[in-house]
Amino acid sequence: MKARVVALARATAIGALIATSTASAQSYPVKPIKLIIGITPGGSMDVVGRIAAAKMADRMGQPWVVENKPGASFQISFDFVAKSPADGYTLLVGSSGGIAIAPSLYFKLPYDTVRDFAPISGLARGPYMLLVESGGPNSVREVITQSKSNPGKFNYAHAGDGTGSHLAGEMFKFATGADLTPVPFKAVATIIPTMAGGNQVHYGWVDPQNALVGVRTGKLKAIVVTSPVRSALMPEVPTMVEAGYKDYEASGWFGFLAPAGTPVDIVNRLSTETQRALQLSDVRERIIGTANEPWPTSAAEFRAYVSSEIEKWGKIVKQTGTKVN
Repeated sequence: MKARVVALARATAIGALIATSTASAQSYPVKPIKLIIGITPGGSMDVVGRIAAAKMADRMGQPWVVENKPGASFQISFDFVAKSPADGYTLLVGSSGGIAIAPSLYFKLPYDTVRDFAPISGLARGPYMLLVESGGPNSVREVITQSKSNPGKFNYAHAGDGTGSHLAGEMFKFATGADLTPVPFKAVATIIPTMAGGNQVHYGWVDPQNALVGVRTGKLKAIVVTSPVRSALMPEVPTMVEAGYKDYEASGWFGFLAPAGTPVDIVNRLSTETQRALQLSDVRERIIGTANEPWPTSAAEFRAYVSSEIEKWGKIVKQTGTKVN
């Protein structure tokens, strides 16, 4: 009899817990949601985050308050959210650099990007493009042939050691065998005038928006894009897959994350609403205008993708020996 009473009490407690969790998700949110973005206002991640936040506020009936916390290569924003209450009211816009590259790039982080965060949904992703002088090679094959025939002569510009454009360039070298020396720049925008001015930079890895700026000078051209499909911004540029490298894919991306321990029902509610918002035509058009593609995913899909990206970029960082203090 005593065992039956204990079993009944446990069942009642579990039922109450499930009911409370469900009720919490149904009533959520009951107050404004804070969205943390780890860069200063104006960059693609900030713009995409704000576009999504505005639509999510409309859909969920509570304000989304955006707060920029730049610094330490995203570490300030990640650490803040990791240590915030896991109640669905403090969320993060995380990037490929902060989530997938940083764990292998830095000797020690004050958080674990897998253990301390709950992935909600992807937001947007965008590829890199390989720029070359207008009179230079027209294809990946020609880049390979030219560079191998002139060992140590050719280089490529990128946005800084350990950035996506740098590692995309190194991945290109490992995949193709091209002989190219990386040259770091402090900002992607400075790569274009340097190359257009003929200042001894032969190639440059940049985002489609900056590639378009370079092409419009008439002095540069884009010869390949790193996404599996062509970019909507420059659809005439072929992909690495089309060039014969079916396993090559390198994109920068953004997504929503919550602190680990956030109730599953709340994470799923946020994920569902995010996916629906990203499929709206006005949201899609605005995100495409940032040179990114809308990227709605379920929480499970985003979690699996993050895991695969950490592994992929970790291998490239190890192969290059790249480290940042």
